Amino acid sequence: YAEVGADGLYVDAPESIDRVIQTASGGPFRTLSLRDMREVTPAQAIAHPVWSMGAKISVDSATLMNKGLELIEASFLFSVPEAKIEVLIHPQSVIHSMVSYVDGSVLAQLGTPDMRTPIAVALAWPGRMATPAARLDLAAIAKLTFEVPDFARFPALNLTRQALQSGGSAPTILNAANEVAVDAFLNGRIGFLDITRIVEQTLARVPSGPLGELAAVHEADGAARRYAAHLIAPTDDECLLAKVDHDDLQFAAIIAIDRARRVGQRYAMLERQAGAGPHRNLIAFGNGHGKAGGDRMSSAGRQDHVCVAQRDLRCG
Repeated sequence: YAEVGADGLYVDAPESIDRVIQTASGGPFRTLSLRDMREVTPAQAIAHPVWSMGAKISVDSATLMNKGLELIEASFLFSVPEAKIEVLIHPQSVIHSMVSYVDGSVLAQLGTPDMRTPIAVALAWPGRMATPAARLDLAAIAKLTFEVPDFARFPALNLTRQALQSGGSAPTILNAANEVAVDAFLNGRIGFLDITRIVEQTLARVPSGPLGELAAVHEADGAARRYAAHLIAPTDDECLLAKVDHDDLQFAAIIAIDRARRVGQRYAMLERQAGAGPHRNLIAFGNGHGKAGGDRMSSAGRQDHVCVAQRDLRCG
């Protein structure tokens, strides 16, 4: 079940692989409820319990987007269908990946959770180089645990699968939107839960197409970044006019609440009940002046206009 690769090394033939298992630590919010996630700060998100990494990748680990991006990479790099790639939460971060074969055997790659090791592998490939990373002591660790990801609390995994299944420029759109959203979160412009919702909305609204040339990649990347930026809260003096589906109205209210808390000014809460059917309560925040964005809520149609302002609700 092996083939000789271009570098003369033996590699597993795709037909011999039953599945690829990727492990994720679960990040700093592995056991946190959705309600508590609404309150987390950038400082908390980058305080990874196991790995020492940069800010952006640490936030991706907190949302599990990093593991979703790795899922896409594994599919393309190793010609493994998306359906054959599994993600497991492994808090100890000792087993970094596994390959299950058609004969029932499983090979696992183990090591201490130290970024210097994978960097050394990349630098020295196909050889090896010494690193000061601590050596793995399984007796001291004693126990390795695994659990299935909670897709309700960490929807990034499903979003990456959706993008991979869609093909074309969808993975490019997902990555670009995530980079914009994470940057906004790190700069205090949106809340933690906003990140994946912005990615989801960008994937849904920005058309995906074939990537026949590099120019198409740049075009898809730019379109996704512009749309994601449109969904993100602007400066304090501006007003955000976002179009959201009825099912997203509750999320729009969450954005308003989180934004108001961060700005720290005195806000009046304006609530309007929007009839029956699929409509939901809309909560907008302002400083008591101007016209409430809630007045823009329509009684029909597939979209509602939600105005959220940080100093003055003037979108009416």
